[in-house]
Amino acid sequence: MDIFKQRLSEYKKLNGEPLSLKSQELYFNNIRMIVEKHGLDWKIESLKKYLIQFEVPTKLSYINSVLNYMTVMNYSDSQMKPYKNYKSELETLKEQAPVINPKKEKHLAEWNEILEWRDKISSHNDLKKKLTYSELMTEVLLHLYTSFPRRNEIADLKFRREFTDPPLSETFNRLIYNPTKNKYKLFFVDYKTAGNYGVQEYSIEQSSKLHSLLLNFTKMNKYKENLFYQPRDQNEPLSRLNLSKLLQRSSKKWIQKSVSTDRIRKAYAGQNKEAIAQIEETAGMLSHSVGVNIKHYNVQ
Repeated sequence: MDIFKQRLSEYKKLNGEPLSLKSQELYFNNIRMIVEKHGLDWKIESLKKYLIQFEVPTKLSYINSVLNYMTVMNYSDSQMKPYKNYKSELETLKEQAPVINPKKEKHLAEWNEILEWRDKISSHNDLKKKLTYSELMTEVLLHLYTSFPRRNEIADLKFRREFTDPPLSETFNRLIYNPTKNKYKLFFVDYKTAGNYGVQEYSIEQSSKLHSLLLNFTKMNKYKENLFYQPRDQNEPLSRLNLSKLLQRSSKKWIQKSVSTDRIRKAYAGQNKEAIAQIEETAGMLSHSVGVNIKHYNVQ
């Protein structure tokens, strides 16, 4: 595994660029998981039997990691062919997956249910004298997601205190704390649409529940480099995959629905759907675009 990790860091894509740290982490963790849970029998049929327990997107993530391993370890095209064929099969299955009507999907939580989930956890934690790492981290995550409904890049957040900790590379998603001003700032650099939107910076209100939670959580975390760690191994950074699993387990417990980060984003976007529909209808009646209607026809 050490050789694989080294070659991952040295590998260059076709455009000459190295793999992002996020991709290196994903590939390495997936391969380590396969070795730990399945062993070293990677014959395609054996691997298929192991992966049968997962949904198609997870299978694709694992098989991509296997192909990455074979690439950086210099496997031949003929050796990789069965795995590429299996990847193509999975991609076809993913494309053919039926689109489910949200109204018929029981576990698709609405925004008010996500807020209810967050508040139930906060009320539960407020009554406890001592919280576990998992309890406090879940509460922090939900307050983060209901304030900033990002994708899974929240799992990657690094943490630094200004004037105290060593400087942090600006290539990381990060939470920076200024102890003099008692202020937190979020910086998102590495995310899906960064090419379009660049660095995104957000301040966290000092009067907010999130602010007080972060003060307690970073102290519990002993101000370590990563903001989030695995609940069962607090020396291991939280992965994006495990972030989703953690939230899904929690939501099943508190609101009896399996909620992913993607569902939180869609629920957030959908909370104003009636108002949006009315604006679109009004714009149509005025024979204008929605943008023109908002800019020129909503002035008091």
